[in-house]
Amino acid sequence: MAAERANSPSQSASANDGATVQPSSAFRYAKFRIWWAGSFAAMAGVRLNQVALTVLVFDITGSALDLGVLAASTALPTIFVSIFGGVLADRLNTRLVLAFSTSIIATVLSVIAVLVITEAIEIWHIFALAALNGVALGLDEPSRETYFTSLIPKEALRSAVTNNGALRASNSVLMPTLGGVIISIAGLSAAFFIAAGGWAVMLVTLLFLPSRKVVSASRNPIRDLTEGFRYIAQRRVFKAIIALSFVNIFFGAGWIQILPAYVDRFDGDATQVGFLFSAAGLGALTGIIISGKLNSSKYVGRVILGACLLFSTSLLAMALSPGMAISIPAAYVAHLGNGLFMMSSRTAIQIRVEEHVRGRVMGIVMITNSLFVLSGLFTGTMAAAFGVKTGMLVGPFIIISAALIMMATQPLLRNLDGRPDNTD
Repeated sequence: MAAERANSPSQSASANDGATVQPSSAFRYAKFRIWWAGSFAAMAGVRLNQVALTVLVFDITGSALDLGVLAASTALPTIFVSIFGGVLADRLNTRLVLAFSTSIIATVLSVIAVLVITEAIEIWHIFALAALNGVALGLDEPSRETYFTSLIPKEALRSAVTNNGALRASNSVLMPTLGGVIISIAGLSAAFFIAAGGWAVMLVTLLFLPSRKVVSASRNPIRDLTEGFRYIAQRRVFKAIIALSFVNIFFGAGWIQILPAYVDRFDGDATQVGFLFSAAGLGALTGIIISGKLNSSKYVGRVILGACLLFSTSLLAMALSPGMAISIPAAYVAHLGNGLFMMSSRTAIQIRVEEHVRGRVMGIVMITNSLFVLSGLFTGTMAAAFGVKTGMLVGPFIIISAALIMMATQPLLRNLDGRPDNTD
């Protein structure tokens, strides 16, 4: 498949050309700094919306299962659309795709805010608008992961992946606690309006960024999609990393989605929801920072597997916690492991994937973000059936089993080398 790239300092390379490059910081490049600032505002909107929606649904229904349904309402459309969103990212001007998806998300959040402030909101409104938001995210995320790599030269690729990944984690530190304060002082409608404003900032920053055009030789999008799946299927390390990522997120991240029900065990409120969300975010940010130091090491495969085990075992401690004094540090450690796992594994893929299929591969990889949300349906169902404490124990045991199986049966993953000149 032929491809034409546009407007980057030098093309972000797949690491398949065999060249050894000296790493540099992505923040040296003005276009990446503009991108990062806009994306920071958008991810602030994501986290603030997430907190506000869970509080809103729990206020209306008081059901952990409905929190899971909320998660599914966003995640299922995102998963379906993101697969084809990766095809679009390889075929279209990704800046325009991002502008379109950003506009939809900002509009959806504004509509929710208006429905809340007019007291017209009903549970079906929330699920329907969450689904529309999921469709927009399915378009947004593959293009987002494909686009930013075109803003920097290949020697800054690792730095760009790490700093781009830090966007969500840093906002997970700031926005949940801030969101709890906003909700307590100004109400839920203010939280949704501010979240919409974050996406509006992203839309403005896109005006100052270049296009990334990719011209596909194929006129058949199904053929393009099939090529992306085939590309992954032919690479055992990609298959192992993606499979473990899916298991790790789907069975482990659901506790975030049922946070109001979790803190209700300790007679907590929106403030405690914010504290736990922020502890998890701070842990994830720490893990991402550590990954920036380790993802070019000789032992990156062992880092990935060890981080997966750290995440799952810490979740067991959270499930068994007798109170917030244990839950908060356990959440920090768990998501330190998860941040380290996700960023090390994602970097391992980004430095190996070839440019002409980057959108499709990353569209499949980015399903993990949707599974993060969809995992709430799994954990919410377990919590509704067996209680929050017991329900939260099921997923971590599945993750531990999967990680040990991968460790025993996948030597390519176990011995994965992250050094720039050893990326085969």
